[in-house]
Amino acid sequence: MGSQAKILVVDDSKFMRNIIKETLVQIGYGQILTASTGTDALEICKLNMPDLILLDVNMVDMDGITLLKQIIEFNPDAKCVMVSAIDQVKVIELAKKIGAVDYLKKPFDADELVQVVHKVLGDDADG
Repeated sequence: MGSQAKILVVDDSKFMRNIIKETLVQIGYGQILTASTGTDALEICKLNMPDLILLDVNMVDMDGITLLKQIIEFNPDAKCVMVSAIDQVKVIELAKKIGAVDYLKKPFDADELVQVVHKVLGDDADG
């Protein structure tokens, strides 16, 4: 059930974190955790073991690829979706090779976000 899933949103942009969080809350997800740095995200992951991690590629303290490696290291089953304005095939391929389950390119609309979240969590996309 969607509302029971724990989702972690990692982005150094407060604006992006809020947009993603609001969208997820609107479609019924109640447990949305947020982190503005890779360091915080790692700590939150270890404490809360989220069902889904939406992970920005470009952050100030740690890039998303490095963070993805660290998350997968202690939780190989983590479901990470990379989120970034970078439309580089090599970055996408590297993220998927490391263990990312999907990729969301900024700017995205609410429907794209919802589709990816439902697909990864296996929820009914109709709502």
